[in-house]
Amino acid sequence: MSKWYHIRSVYTYNDEKCISIRHEELELKPLNDTNDGGGPSQWFELVPGTGRYKGCFAIRQSRNFIHSPLGEGSLKVAYQPYYHTALPEEYFSFVFEDTEVYKIDFNLANATTTGNTKRRAFEQKVSNGGSTDATMKLDLKQSKAVTGSFNRSHGFSIELKSKLKVKSVPWIGPEGEFELNGKTEHNWTFGETNTWTESIGFEVSTVVPPKHICIGKGIFKKDEMSVPVKIYSRSKSTGVDAITEAVYTGVAVWGYTYTIDHQPLEARNS
Repeated sequence: MSKWYHIRSVYTYNDEKCISIRHEELELKPLNDTNDGGGPSQWFELVPGTGRYKGCFAIRQSRNFIHSPLGEGSLKVAYQPYYHTALPEEYFSFVFEDTEVYKIDFNLANATTTGNTKRRAFEQKVSNGGSTDATMKLDLKQSKAVTGSFNRSHGFSIELKSKLKVKSVPWIGPEGEFELNGKTEHNWTFGETNTWTESIGFEVSTVVPPKHICIGKGIFKKDEMSVPVKIYSRSKSTGVDAITEAVYTGVAVWGYTYTIDHQPLEARNS
């Protein structure tokens, strides 16, 4: 019965009634759980839409499709071939107002980047004008702004009273591997972009010869990644589970390396 559903109103929920089809008309009838999925009056199949109707569902029972009115009026039933040209009046979106998310799965195995990886560099200099070696520190770290967003691809369209909370988001590891290691305390809303800063690099100690300047250069990579994700949610009042397929898109920085070069002060000034 996983493909078939009862349709019940919150208003009449306690009456144990649900929508039934009788002679191609909709009416409320007492819930009858003895029916099976072969086309009974109280069971409906949700048919995912495609193209402009992606993310919505047609509601059908055998060849009876529920249609919304093209103006004022009540829902009605239309007898249609199984495969017919999609009509806007037969597609619906579903909103569970009391939905809570209980699991988020990032599909790192199918994560990709744009392939437009850019290399970035920064440098710091320290000089030793004395007559002996000096241990000096190079601050080869920087904070870089990164972004991330969730966008629904298909499945149930969920609306949350509170925003989506995610402790870790996908990241790119030192060797270019995808991992779930990007720490974030942000709350997320579908279609909105969050921006935060990530620190890359570290402080380096180096011995600078006398009358020399030390040039440290930090180098890192930057690219945008795309990661499929499934968001599992459940209606608190009805217990109905829903799966929303989405795509996480984020900008990551990784692959940090550094070089250190010592040059005589005279050579730098000549």
